[in-house]
Amino acid sequence: MKIYVVLVGTKYSRNIGACARALANMGGSQLLLIKPQCEVNIESYEAAAGAQKYLDNVQKFVNWKEYLKFYPHNLRIAFTARKGDQRQLQPWLNFSKTLNHDNLHFVFGPEDNGLSDSDLLQCNYPVSLPTYGEFTSLNLSQAVLLSLAIFQNQHNSQSESENKELKRLDDDLLKAWLLQLGLNLDAPKNNAFYKLKKYFNKSPLNPDEAILLEKVLHQTLRQLRSNNP
Repeated sequence: MKIYVVLVGTKYSRNIGACARALANMGGSQLLLIKPQCEVNIESYEAAAGAQKYLDNVQKFVNWKEYLKFYPHNLRIAFTARKGDQRQLQPWLNFSKTLNHDNLHFVFGPEDNGLSDSDLLQCNYPVSLPTYGEFTSLNLSQAVLLSLAIFQNQHNSQSESENKELKRLDDDLLKAWLLQLGLNLDAPKNNAFYKLKKYFNKSPLNPDEAILLEKVLHQTLRQLRSNNP
């Protein structure tokens, strides 16, 4: 089982190094950076303290689109402490027991504000980490370490599960289909596209299901366009 740690918009070089050390401690596979706001530099290597190979092999992406082209079929778990109507979080202590996918991406946001709503839209499940003291905020490397420790503790004794590849539905096709139906997609958060996208994030499709659904969307889209030239 491979676990990738994805850092989005990280601001401080030393934190990237500390996260690399957390991966080395807890059996993570690789460190990925999306739109980092700092460089991997000497401070990063000092903080890695023996885990420099994770920094040597780090992958950087300028945005989510580039990342998703490279990693389109992995299960993405968003770690966030912020709650709200759009953030129905599941406790990681319980939810981590249910995961049996071979390629997991643990996603963490910037040090100040964490993952945004648009970041969460790119992930399958938002989860929360446990804290028991009066100060509930974790720093970035603590969150990475804790997420990996909980998961490895619950899965280390289990045999590796059968790989279940997931298929990401084409966003442009889904939008074109909804627009052809006459739906308004102008609302930034509350429209049919975002609601369907959240549904498919929570219930990912396997390749056969995705191929069938895309065929249906293409066929109905052609029919709708032929009826409304």
